[in-house]
Amino acid sequence: MKCYIVVFFLSATCWLYSAGDTNKFYVTDEGFLSLNYAQKLEEAKKTRESLPAEDFPEGNWGPITNGFQLSLRFDKQVFTNGEPIIATILLRNTTNMVLTYMVSYVAGRDGPIGLAVTSDTGESIAPIPIGEIDLVSARGRAVSPNTQHKYLERLDKRFDLKTNGTFIVYARQAVGYPKPVEITSAKVRINIEN
Repeated sequence: MKCYIVVFFLSATCWLYSAGDTNKFYVTDEGFLSLNYAQKLEEAKKTRESLPAEDFPEGNWGPITNGFQLSLRFDKQVFTNGEPIIATILLRNTTNMVLTYMVSYVAGRDGPIGLAVTSDTGESIAPIPIGEIDLVSARGRAVSPNTQHKYLERLDKRFDLKTNGTFIVYARQAVGYPKPVEITSAKVRINIEN
């Protein structure tokens, strides 16, 4: 019996050391993470977006809510009319347990994370109408502890931003059941010019 206790203690100690080491980095889970975790951890150590929020402020992180944290960033702040505007969104699990959120996909649209846009005067910008919906898929998606999901979204495909001006953008996602709460990123300012 003592042998088993020692083995269990050593295994638990190694697991805690490993978990403590990975808490410094959030591994991006693109599916099948368990098959190549060591490789993904090494990649995470080389990218700023895998650092904790306080060490990656350009990620424009929102507050931790129900164990989730959401980030929104753009490659630049000024875009020209008609130029693709790609948002990078990270949805992170900051806890030591598996969390789940709902994802919905609509044919012809980007990924499942919502985006909100206002003018610099606070006027809400309505999304471009979808029209007829051909295909919708909804399911729960799990996020392992100390990992994150990454989405690249075309803001200009969701909102008509052909007018010159300054816009405020943030990402948002409902989490939790039966009473969902909204998690948000920090607000990011972008400019559209000729």
